[in-house]
Amino acid sequence: MSAAPIVLADILDIAAYEKVRGQWRERAMAERALHKVRGGPIVSAAFENRLTVLYQIQEMMRAERIVHDSAIQAEIDVYSTTLPTPRELSITLFVELQGEAMLREWLPKLIGVEEHISIDFGTDGVSAGVGEAGRHTAETTSAVQYVRFPVTPAQREVLGAGGPAIFRIDHPQYRHETPLPPDLCRAL
Repeated sequence: MSAAPIVLADILDIAAYEKVRGQWRERAMAERALHKVRGGPIVSAAFENRLTVLYQIQEMMRAERIVHDSAIQAEIDVYSTTLPTPRELSITLFVELQGEAMLREWLPKLIGVEEHISIDFGTDGVSAGVGEAGRHTAETTSAVQYVRFPVTPAQREVLGAGGPAIFRIDHPQYRHETPLPPDLCRAL
């Protein structure tokens, strides 16, 4: 559930990363697949961990050709906000829309979606998601949201036992719930 902080020494320079990128990508994609859950036809959520965040930082460095320590540290600072702490889970929520027309239709409808996401642990309670501020305006929302879920010790035990836990979106314009697979629960 919690991840050790990412520091500059954890990051490979671009040349070193290029040599191992295929292996990193394979590991990160396998991890992402295990940690991903569908939230209906147009939403998915990826539970973050240290590997997925490290991979994202390395890929940003590669794509933007970032080589200076201060700029790398800035990327670490930005992406480290998605690492879970010992008392929470963290997801990146993706609104997966194809084409400009779908974006124009759905993003205004989903304003505040990050305030309507929870994980239901049955008799051990519900953890309401807390979204990152500034991800929507009065007219539209972002297709990518960052949401944290406070988790009690009892809820951690539920996860460790493989569930049951339900990922729920209860927005007035979009409702869906998905049981978290036992392997995902244990991985979290």
